[in-house]
Amino acid sequence: MRIRAVLLAIGVIAGAAVLLYLIYRLPNLLAEDRFRELGPKDRLDATAALRTQFAALIGTPIALVALLYTARKFLLDRDKQDIDRFSTAVAHLAADDPVTRSGGIFALQRLMEDAPRERERGRRLLARYLQQRTANGEFTSAPGDLVDAVAVLRSQLTSRHRTLGLDLTAVRLPAADFGDARLPGALLSRADLTGARLRGGDLREADLSAANLTGADLRDCDLTGASLRGARLNDAQLSGARLAGADVTGAVFTGADLPAAARRGLAAGEAIGLGSSPADTQTPAAALPDA
Repeated sequence: MRIRAVLLAIGVIAGAAVLLYLIYRLPNLLAEDRFRELGPKDRLDATAALRTQFAALIGTPIALVALLYTARKFLLDRDKQDIDRFSTAVAHLAADDPVTRSGGIFALQRLMEDAPRERERGRRLLARYLQQRTANGEFTSAPGDLVDAVAVLRSQLTSRHRTLGLDLTAVRLPAADFGDARLPGALLSRADLTGARLRGGDLREADLSAANLTGADLRDCDLTGASLRGARLNDAQLSGARLAGADVTGAVFTGADLPAAARRGLAAGEAIGLGSSPADTQTPAAALPDA
């Protein structure tokens, strides 16, 4: 490495010497015949003018090369800074102190905002963090770092920025707020999202098999082509949800608010409680007998 640096320095010095020689000698070589017709003073003035022009001509590509080198160095330094910031955020996520973990989550959020190329990796890291943090034990209420992680992940799952096939398998986040999140093709099998807010979300082609969505808010949610095999949707709110092509084999819809329009096209015989909804079974006021 040192030999390479020495050779590079020698090359730069040699190149500079050649350029200086050309700037000094080229005017005399190119305009020698014309200079003979001039007096000593005019010859010196003409030579100086030509040297100035040659210096500007040769200096322009040199300046461009220097600019490109500076830009490349800036990009490399920025990449190194982003890697360092990412590593620091990961270290904070692994800390025992929940406040430090929250700090790592917000540091990761800032990194994703500053460096768009890190967004995909950051979203997947947050998904893995939620999986690992909720793998053991039940939470009567979600710890602050989990709430922060869900909020940051949700902010990164917009119509402009989304991750296809985000892996949240078996995550346990009761009452989590993923409203309006874009999660097409997400892996949410065996996830516990009891009472979660998913209203207006994009869950097309998502795998929600055996997921617990009891009491979840799925209004206006796009579940087109999603797998709901064996999922529990007891008392879930599904008004305005799109379920075209969804696999509801073994799914439980007991007590769910699922209007007839949303149920159209579903295999009612393959699900539990899909035959009717509370709204459909309610007796119209006009049909009630007079007191």
